[in-house]
Amino acid sequence: MFDSLWPSLKKSALWLGLTSLLLILPLRFFLPELKESLIGLLVLGLLLLLTAALSVRESLWYFLKSGQGRHLLSTLVLILLFLGVLILANILGLLRAYRFDLTAAGEFTLAPQSVRIVRELPGPVQALCFFPDDPLFEAPKKKTRDLLESYRYWNKRFTFRFVDPEVHPALAHRYRVKAHGTIVFEGLGRQKAVTEATEQHFTGALLELSGVRAKKVYFLTGNGEHDPDREEDEGYGEAKRGLIRDLYQVHTIDLKTTGRVPKDCAVLIMAGTQKSLSPEVLSALRRYLEENGKVFLLTDPDPPEEINRLLADWGLSIPKGKILDPGAYVAPDMGVPAVFKGQYPAVVITRGLDTTYFPGAAAVGLTSELMRVLEVLRNQGQVKAGWPFQPLQYRDLALLPAVLTTPESRLEGGDSVPSSPEGAKGVYSLAVMVVAGGPLGRDRKASSPPSDRLTRLVVMGDSDFASNRHFRNGGNGDLFLNAVNWLAEEEHLISIRPKPYTFRRLLVTPGEFRFIRYSGLILLPLLLLVVAGAVWWKKR
Repeated sequence: MFDSLWPSLKKSALWLGLTSLLLILPLRFFLPELKESLIGLLVLGLLLLLTAALSVRESLWYFLKSGQGRHLLSTLVLILLFLGVLILANILGLLRAYRFDLTAAGEFTLAPQSVRIVRELPGPVQALCFFPDDPLFEAPKKKTRDLLESYRYWNKRFTFRFVDPEVHPALAHRYRVKAHGTIVFEGLGRQKAVTEATEQHFTGALLELSGVRAKKVYFLTGNGEHDPDREEDEGYGEAKRGLIRDLYQVHTIDLKTTGRVPKDCAVLIMAGTQKSLSPEVLSALRRYLEENGKVFLLTDPDPPEEINRLLADWGLSIPKGKILDPGAYVAPDMGVPAVFKGQYPAVVITRGLDTTYFPGAAAVGLTSELMRVLEVLRNQGQVKAGWPFQPLQYRDLALLPAVLTTPESRLEGGDSVPSSPEGAKGVYSLAVMVVAGGPLGRDRKASSPPSDRLTRLVVMGDSDFASNRHFRNGGNGDLFLNAVNWLAEEEHLISIRPKPYTFRRLLVTPGEFRFIRYSGLILLPLLLLVVAGAVWWKKR
């Protein structure tokens, strides 16, 4: 009886073994919770195939010695070698993983400042993510996991795990979790809970754990400046969010009320002052700069005279008129000068910067006093190319042009040429960086002051380029943020940032939509049919 059943058992072992191996992949994909059971299924399949092979070993040996058998054996060896290479590549990938972000906006790439902070963590940090096992939380859970994986990639001492607060209520109570989706960062003797899964919040939490306090940036208000809390086109809401992403605390200040700039102010931003400054406000600004403050002054054509009085202390002035640049502008308005990538002076805030443009810009020139000094230096041979073609150094005052127009530019409603002794016709400076130990005319010590006691000032001839309407276009936002980082002496934050994610929709007319639809359904299959018919006709 056994002899009669043996052939059926051999055939059954063969087919059951093959079926077991073929079922592993779909079961692993559709039922991942059966991961451990699949190992047993793999072993069972291999044992059944081995049993079937041993039962016909004589016939199998005879077949392998034949031509067909040798061909099959060589094919199996090649398949096994290919699988071995794949397995080895995966093992090497696990030992040292490399990430490539191919998205246009760099959606899965951490900002350079976040990378620096997580890599320099002085000790282990763990993130506890309290998410329930609920389909409604699957999407935010995946987003959180992907972002945390980006942090762990840069530092293996950073770890995270997900906790179901409904299964472990005691743990949720211990960390004072009040809402699902809370992420608690713990380490270095501190804790920080966040409820939004964003890079800004995660990096800010790591900063707090490290004991580093974010620097404060103040926007001057009360004199017609752009409002950082406004979301309309003329507001500075985008600029404020960019500063927060760069880990600054953003505040507003009205000097008519406070009377002086706070001591914790890292950078004071004057974004398009339109009204005359009162003597009290002008005095407070002068005092802040003389005490080695950091100011980002964005002005517009024909500013209030107090702006020029403030800048005169530092050798700068804003001549009357608006720049027209036929050599580089945003069509069709020559009053919107543009500066293309690769055409910036070699200064840190424009390194690698994309094209920028300035709607309605003023020139940033030199005062008459400094112009006379430049003429003397030029006559003495100490200056080869005059302003604004090279930086100007006078005592402990350094002026660095950062953005220049083309030689075809001119001032409309003002002087026809720039205020420079060598008559550099058409070339105007749109932005100037200033480093100084104190204002012009003040008595100074012979020795240079230490770098942390220097005044830093960036003057831009346009304030609209960083408004909500233009902030995300080209390199405008990067230029604004780079200037703030340089002023705050955070040069390591100066970078070209990934562009925010934007939803890209293809807009087509009804006729174009019908063409796309029917060309896919009819035209392409018909084309394949014609090609096949032509091949058949040729070979018939």
